[in-house]
Amino acid sequence: MVAAGAYEHDAVAALQRFSGPVIGAINGLAITGGVEILLACDVLIASTEARFADTHVKVGLLSGWGGSVRMARRIGLHRAKELALTGRFLDAEQAAAWASSTVW
Repeated sequence: MVAAGAYEHDAVAALQRFSGPVIGAINGLAITGGVEILLACDVLIASTEARFADTHVKVGLLSGWGGSVRMARRIGLHRAKELALTGRFLDAEQAAAWASSTVW
């Protein structure tokens, strides 16, 4: 029943209810649920040590807090699919390059 608790304790929904700006600071690993939480932030600041991965695929799950949609908006659909289907890690430099090259 742990998975059901994710719907009752939705960290992303809590961030979205907050009336001010949400700044995410990443200094290390952001994996799966951590990626979903950071994608809900308004501004992200990452150290050169930051690494990101959506590893839902490694356990046969889909993101439950809307991370797949937010990921596609941040880095584009093709790249979001690549990360979702492989579970591979991105370093901070590559993540910044992908995010800055996305056309809104």
